[in-house]
Amino acid sequence: QQGALVKQAFDFQKSFFFFVKASNSIAEGKSINAAFIAPLKDKDKFVELLKSSGQGLDISQGIGFSFAIKEKATFGWNNDIAITIPSNGGYTDTLGQKAILESLFNLKESESIADNKSFTKSFTTKADISYYTNSSQSFTAVSVLALTKASDLVKDTYSAGTINFDDGDVNLKITSYPNPTLLDLLKKNPAEKLSGNTLENYPGKPQAIADISINFKQLVNILDYMGVDQMINPFLQKQGLTLDDVAAAFKGEIAVAASNFRMEQKQSPYFNTMTSSPKANYLLCIPIADKKAYDKIIAAIYSADNTAFINQNGQIVPTVLIQSGLGFLANDKYLLIGSSPSLVDSFATAKGKISLPDDADKNLKGKTSYFYGDLQSLLSMVPASGSDSATIVLSRNTFKDFS
Repeated sequence: QQGALVKQAFDFQKSFFFFVKASNSIAEGKSINAAFIAPLKDKDKFVELLKSSGQGLDISQGIGFSFAIKEKATFGWNNDIAITIPSNGGYTDTLGQKAILESLFNLKESESIADNKSFTKSFTTKADISYYTNSSQSFTAVSVLALTKASDLVKDTYSAGTINFDDGDVNLKITSYPNPTLLDLLKKNPAEKLSGNTLENYPGKPQAIADISINFKQLVNILDYMGVDQMINPFLQKQGLTLDDVAAAFKGEIAVAASNFRMEQKQSPYFNTMTSSPKANYLLCIPIADKKAYDKIIAAIYSADNTAFINQNGQIVPTVLIQSGLGFLANDKYLLIGSSPSLVDSFATAKGKISLPDDADKNLKGKTSYFYGDLQSLLSMVPASGSDSATIVLSRNTFKDFS
């Protein structure tokens, strides 16, 4: 019955919208507002749908709309649309929710995001799902960064994208639009294209990959513009270092591969029971550009706190890696951290060869970032039991991988 009411109540020929708005101010603090907006075909059927949940429905009137408050959400509607506002942890502020609904139902276009050209432009392409994110509030939410010029870098900066469910594929397209100030800083030191060869010595087929190209000089310029370098440089100078030393040491790529995801069982040290925890083989690879610059950084860190590092076979190794049984190596080519010393050794001596699906191998090259995940093998780790078993089995049978 509810399925039939859904079809009768909503107009599926029109677009559905969901928005989240975060704000931060000294006077009002942090706040997050969210709402789901659905086009209606029959408001009476929508009311009938709300009543079909089995709970009572107390309908009140606002200016130009009706609304009802339930335990998990507040619902408002008129002849054309229905707006759903989630409750805050089960607690519902009746006056506050009503005020939000009144502001939304009576919002003028000139006061809404529909008056923002970047927003309307991003929705001109036909797609199954379109989305838009505005980064202007992201840095001001962090109190320390709010005191810097970080907000200038994200002002009027936004990203837009589409998601399409095609035959056998889910295609996601993202386009970022930095403001002129940030764009100028990015253009001065652009990130290099990925060669696709950094992880070629990883043994076997990875179940997950992340490969990101980062120009560290670009980061230095951004930190300099924000004024954050004034906070960092005094500390570095005490160690005889600068941000330029850090940028010179590395090529500007961070690559991670992981495989053999599994659940390992072991005896609990406190009870006569077995416990299970997720495990995986993994390797972090950061190509080194200037080994002398890298050695200078490590020597300065070791000099500042030699308790956090161990001099092992001529290499300065973080103590925590040794204690955790992880592998570590820094040679003229790479800084390597792996789940085991044998995996690091296999990679460094080129004993292994990576095996990737054809489309993943093709898509990896020539990009500035790349991500891959073998969803089928990862989902096979999740036990199909309990109330979610049907959903887990369906997910296994639906998704193959993403890249």
